[in-house]
Amino acid sequence: MGSLSEENGHTWRDEWITPAPFVRKTVLPQIDELRLARIRSQCRETDRVWEIDFFFAPFIVQEGERPFLPYIALYAVHKDGYILGFVAAKFSEFPQAFLDNFLGTLERVKALPEEIIVRKDAVYNLFEPALRRLGVKVKMVRSLRAIDDAKESLFRSMGG
Repeated sequence: MGSLSEENGHTWRDEWITPAPFVRKTVLPQIDELRLARIRSQCRETDRVWEIDFFFAPFIVQEGERPFLPYIALYAVHKDGYILGFVAAKFSEFPQAFLDNFLGTLERVKALPEEIIVRKDAVYNLFEPALRRLGVKVKMVRSLRAIDDAKESLFRSMGG
């Protein structure tokens, strides 16, 4: 309970109010159905497993008046650790940028993995709708060996 005071005819009451729980709203990107159909027809199916993860970069980018930490998506081949691609974006812009970049990676390599493994709900929720349409399974796992190795190398090379 709070305290109550009056001054110059005005009543002031101090009170602690618990805020509503924070709920992060994820804005799902637009999925270009024609692009997905083109990818499906132009890419060969493989038995490969790919890893995808998102994380903040270990450095700040000064762009305009406000610096920001870039949010990075990294794609790697699970078995051999080969890095397929990556993209960096402002956190507020990442959903569309990450999906567009990933679809561009599929177009570039002209291959569809059999399965994508991820460890975060945000990654699963962003990619699963498009991957389902492409016939690619998405699976949640605890560990992403190729991503962790690449991330460690990136952070070490930047002194982080």
